[in-house]
Amino acid sequence: MADNNGRPLAASTATRLGYAGVLVAAFALIAIAGLAAVYMAFRSAGAEQLVNHSYMVRQATLRLLSSMQDVETGQRGYLLTHDAAYLQPYDQGDKDAPAALAVLQQLTASDPAQAARVAALVPLVNARRELARQAIGTAAAAGGQPPAPAESGTGKDVMDDIRAAITSIGDSERVQLIQRQSTAAIARGWLLALICGSLVAAMGLAAFLARTARLALADARSRATALEAEIAEHRATQETLRQAQKIEAVGQLTGGIAHDFNNLLTIIIGNLDTVRRRLAERAADAGDIIAELGKPLDLALQGARSAAQLTHRLLAFSRRQALEPKRLDLNRLISDLSDLLNRTLGENISVETILAGGLWPTFADTNQVENALLNLCVNARDAMPGGGRLTIETANTYLDEPYARRFGDISPGQYVMLSVADTGSGIPSDLLERAF
Repeated sequence: MADNNGRPLAASTATRLGYAGVLVAAFALIAIAGLAAVYMAFRSAGAEQLVNHSYMVRQATLRLLSSMQDVETGQRGYLLTHDAAYLQPYDQGDKDAPAALAVLQQLTASDPAQAARVAALVPLVNARRELARQAIGTAAAAGGQPPAPAESGTGKDVMDDIRAAITSIGDSERVQLIQRQSTAAIARGWLLALICGSLVAAMGLAAFLARTARLALADARSRATALEAEIAEHRATQETLRQAQKIEAVGQLTGGIAHDFNNLLTIIIGNLDTVRRRLAERAADAGDIIAELGKPLDLALQGARSAAQLTHRLLAFSRRQALEPKRLDLNRLISDLSDLLNRTLGENISVETILAGGLWPTFADTNQVENALLNLCVNARDAMPGGGRLTIETANTYLDEPYARRFGDISPGQYVMLSVADTGSGIPSDLLERAF
């Protein structure tokens, strides 16, 4: 068995299963890559935060060291010069040091090693601030005399310890900073690789889906085209059947009327013949009467015979009269129909006949040929509502084998051509359905 495209059902099913497997695998790959990318993004963000934390710790240590240096510089300047202007940096440093120390304690609270170093730094900072406060107070009380050497040495030793402690904190933080920067770089590398992998997978999936969509669209279009063709064929079949039923109904009606009318004409013709025969028998006694009635009787008989010929045509149209093919001269047939055609087509249509000389005789049913020619001429009249020219032409012709193969329903050989051409623009749609 095969599907609508002519492919075996087994192959079609296997193809669909293959497409489904590829689709599932592609979605799974994208999902895994996406989840990994999200995880690495969090890792990278965490590493960046740790790097920023290290920078903040280093800034806090530098701020604390700067504050303590302001305390030391302000103290020394005041002790040497007894100038109150040196107390300004001292006051500022003494004020900033506790805040910087508090920030440093907060930043290192999550790191036990660094927290221990900061904890050891706190009493040194407090001790140095207290020594500076005492030295400035003693100098102010002594009228600006410099402090004892022992006090200066003690302040310097404490300050050296502070610098050493701050350096230790900075070195430890610098080592952590290098490690954290390396971790952040690795995380960024993995994140970039996963993003690239996700993009590649997404592009591959998009290409696969586009190809699948094109195939599905082509299949849908093919099915739609086939369905449209089937619908058009069904409609054409219905229209042909409806037209055949209409023609059959018209034929039945026409045949019945023509048959009854032909019976009446038979009676009329018979009685006219009887009247004419009896008048001929009494020619000696009724010479004047025969002279007066002879010609009208002849005209009446001619009209009745013409009406009988018309009924024969109607019966031929209704298929109730057997075909009587015989030797036929088309040129003479057309000449005999010229008066009827002129009356039927009207004054606004000129009829032109081009009759070939030496036309071969044909073998056909006269009534059928006349009926076909009349139908063609009436259709031509409907195609020229504003008037025009109708051309009827006959000619001898030869149909060769290529022509016969092209149409398939005719044999090569010699034929007589009967052509009907008009100068109209086409039959209007409201009259087209009534065309024979």
